[in-house]
Amino acid sequence: MNALMKSRLCTGVAALCICAAPAIVGGQASDEGPVQEVVVTGTRMERSAFATPLSVVQMNEADLSRLRASSQADILTTIPGVKAEGGGGEVAPNVQVRALPSAGQFQFTPLEYNGVPTFSTFGLNSSAYDVYARDDLGVERLEYVTGGVSNLFGPGSVAGIINYIDKTGSATAAGSLQTEFADKGRIRGDFFTSGPAGGADSNTFYALSGFYRYDEGPLKTDLTTNGFQVRGNLKHRLEDGSGTFTLYGQLIDDKVQYFVPVPLDPVGKERIDGIDGRKVYSLDTNAIDGMRVLLNGGFFTLDHVNDGVSTSGGALSGVLDRKISDSWRMAVKTKYARYEHRFGLFDATDGQVNVPETLSQFVANRNLGSAGTPVFTYASSGLPVPGSALLVASRFTDRDRPASDFTGEFDLTRTFDLAFTHNVTLGGFVSRAEARDFTRTIRYLTDFKNAPELVNLQFFNGATAAGTYSLNGLTGAVGFANNKHSALRTAFYVADQMQGTRWALDVGARVERLDGTIVRETSRNITLNAADYTLQTGAPAPMANLLTVANGSGLFQRGKVHTVGWDLSMGGLYKLADSVNLYANASRGFFFPELRGVQFSGLGAPQSFEPEVVVMTEAGVKFSTAPFVGSVAVFYVTEKNRRQVNFVNGPGGSIVETVNRLATKGYGVELNGQYRLVRG
Repeated sequence: MNALMKSRLCTGVAALCICAAPAIVGGQASDEGPVQEVVVTGTRMERSAFATPLSVVQMNEADLSRLRASSQADILTTIPGVKAEGGGGEVAPNVQVRALPSAGQFQFTPLEYNGVPTFSTFGLNSSAYDVYARDDLGVERLEYVTGGVSNLFGPGSVAGIINYIDKTGSATAAGSLQTEFADKGRIRGDFFTSGPAGGADSNTFYALSGFYRYDEGPLKTDLTTNGFQVRGNLKHRLEDGSGTFTLYGQLIDDKVQYFVPVPLDPVGKERIDGIDGRKVYSLDTNAIDGMRVLLNGGFFTLDHVNDGVSTSGGALSGVLDRKISDSWRMAVKTKYARYEHRFGLFDATDGQVNVPETLSQFVANRNLGSAGTPVFTYASSGLPVPGSALLVASRFTDRDRPASDFTGEFDLTRTFDLAFTHNVTLGGFVSRAEARDFTRTIRYLTDFKNAPELVNLQFFNGATAAGTYSLNGLTGAVGFANNKHSALRTAFYVADQMQGTRWALDVGARVERLDGTIVRETSRNITLNAADYTLQTGAPAPMANLLTVANGSGLFQRGKVHTVGWDLSMGGLYKLADSVNLYANASRGFFFPELRGVQFSGLGAPQSFEPEVVVMTEAGVKFSTAPFVGSVAVFYVTEKNRRQVNFVNGPGGSIVETVNRLATKGYGVELNGQYRLVRG
């Protein structure tokens, strides 16, 4: 059970989280005792989860295989203090962290593989981090770390870091194959292989994993999930035994379905029967794939509808971990990634009427009664639509979002003994990310059923065509965006992690600057010539909804913003007994606002750009015995200057983004526990 109450705006709210997690702060309970994995995320000192003043969740390969079903949300929702749901499909889950003000797609929690972020900066567009990478059989374990100094290193996050850690090869060859067959046309094959790259005395080892899958999906949409990913690493053990260098690579070409809500009965809140008598579960349809939309510059073709959420491209990263001497250690991480990415979003509303309508209601609700006698026909066959049918006016947004990302991190750690054993780390992080968002939104008309069909609407005066409202299902081109956002992040941090016989103390600080560049083309409505429209499309007497199209104006808003944020973090742990530790941590941290949420004034200047300040405190008890591991903690969180970006209906059926400012605080108690009943 994972119950989490949302924070209320500018008020306090108590939250109680009672979670049965697959692996928790004390490690996994076994018959022999807790398994104490060394924590590698958000720290520069080797400690187990039980012995660190941070909050840590660890899941091993067996845990992940049990939890991994259809999306990141299936895994993340089991993490104490995190609430996740699938959103609309396998990617882009909605993730909410305890006491923080809104659920979104990784705004608060960077997603890493092997300590390197999949994408360094959120908010250049609205795509989630997990559209760029998938976990597979090559993952050894997952760590979620939050609190204390964990927000100082690498990309940093006061709310926590999600880090998948890959298997690497060894002198012993290993491998596995996994196949899956299911109904709804689902097939999938996964593989993993590893071993020495060379002879028996080789110091270089490889690991390779990947999958291919095809899936027609749980809902009838005529859209498919289809694609593959290959990931691998090459680890070299340095000749003098001082450390390792590992090269990681990823190649992906994957397409996944994405579903959006459908209207329900307004009274009983139940699903409504479609015109075929079956309950309607989805209004996604590939009938609009290939639809041609006439704009002032020619035709625009919807030719990626079947792709759903598609990602192609890859990443290459290198990680060096070297012990320079008995007292000095160096770690370097770098990555470059480039992706072509599209996100096709269906919306079962047109921004005007958001429920299914009868034929007569459709005409009346749009004040079309004086246009003539309405004739509804199916676009594919020309047959008349039954008079008892329900119609749905919908939208589809085609979002083309290529992105590139470079990150680099350098840490130098000095170990020395005074009253405690000190591990002082001085480091820096730099990233430059760029993402475009080229978007078109069209409206179209269908009947109301699963995998609906396109509907034409013409008006007649006697036998004479008086107006065309819906052409091949198209009822208008209503939205346009052409944005490019880039961010340069530069951070420096210092931390001292101290270890004594019974005490563990951490303290550190981070200063970071973000420089953002914003380029946005403004849009305008353009009225096409009716005679020319008829000539190019064959539509007699096109009506205003077809002739008025949203397109780029050729004018661009350009701006640069920058800001500086700082963190101060500390934590402490006291070993009360062999199986009981007391801990506390506190941090004053920040989030940078999303660049896509920065608005321009009437004079063309970008609005103010300031960090969102977050203060988090936590204190509790960790338990670690052979049958039981767990923790009890209290927490308190405040956030100021939060900019929340929402999608809302705009003029003429368009979709626009709005920005709200929030201030929140939340507090609560969290209890986590795992008790082993019997072996297995």
